[in-house]
Amino acid sequence: MRGKRIVSIALMAVACLAQQPARAMPVPVISISKLTEGATLIVVGEVTSVSEEENGTFELEGQTRRARRMLGALRVDKAIKGKADKEVSFRFFIPEEFLGYANVQAGQFGMYFFRETPEGLVFVSSYYPSILAMREGCATAGRDLDGVVSEIDCILKSPAATNRDLLTTIQYFRTVPPAMAIPPLRAAARKLPSPFNVLASYILVHHNDVSMLPLLEESLQKSSKLLVQVEDGSSEFNLSGALAFIKDEAAIPALSRLIISSDVQTRRDAAGAFRHISSEAIIAPLSKLLYDEDWEVRWIAVMGLASVAGDDDDESWYPSHQAFRENEQHYLDHWRQWVKKKGFELKRTDKL
Repeated sequence: MRGKRIVSIALMAVACLAQQPARAMPVPVISISKLTEGATLIVVGEVTSVSEEENGTFELEGQTRRARRMLGALRVDKAIKGKADKEVSFRFFIPEEFLGYANVQAGQFGMYFFRETPEGLVFVSSYYPSILAMREGCATAGRDLDGVVSEIDCILKSPAATNRDLLTTIQYFRTVPPAMAIPPLRAAARKLPSPFNVLASYILVHHNDVSMLPLLEESLQKSSKLLVQVEDGSSEFNLSGALAFIKDEAAIPALSRLIISSDVQTRRDAAGAFRHISSEAIIAPLSKLLYDEDWEVRWIAVMGLASVAGDDDDESWYPSHQAFRENEQHYLDHWRQWVKKKGFELKRTDKL
């Protein structure tokens, strides 16, 4: 059946967390770069057996807790970092109380991240012992992080990948260096169907790459949110939130169109994006936002213009939220006059 060739323990951890009460310990966000850096051994393979070694009290997460110490064996199909025999053994814990640790069972396939200790191999992260990987058909290029990224990219290109696989894999690229993430994400944005192409462009923007920004802009013109349906549920993304990572002046035309969106959150985030672009080209679009119907958009415009003015104005014109709300007209009048002195024609935004 399509998709059964790709398995992930990490997804089980996320699913398990969703079922736990609010008091449970939160699971940290996955980082492919940190997993790779912390590993002495990274392999692609399948867990062949898991057995209990000891039931007792152990030091876990800085506290003494009841847990079972488990012994596992894994068949190695491919080594990405370090050297390994055809089979390796490892140890891990199953705490009595929920800590968000991922479950590990025989038959689970993936890319595993181990570190060597005096007691043998253990997982780099108890929350993410493995990530998605293909059983076959992936010719890994490079070692260490290069090899890990190459394996991940294979999933995006695989006809066996499910929608859940695509959803998970695209997000992996947010946690690797831009130079490694951008090429496969661009390819995904060009080739994958909607909404996965939009999701790829969303992650690209997090890396300050605006090459596929038109895809994101088109989606943002409809909504600041992106709902991705997969086989076992759905995930929602705040698309406009990615705009805060833009620093490229080439994005100014797209941002100028987004600041007249009917969606107020899109306008706020597009306005905020201008603040990270060091160019007087942002003065004109920000000046329009001084007339926006949303007070927070107006405040962001004031702060953006203050950042452009720099040494031309003193710091008293950088109002806090509270200061702006208490004396808004004072700040608006100042920056409208400043814009005029700069030679820009003030215009109200189109009817929102």
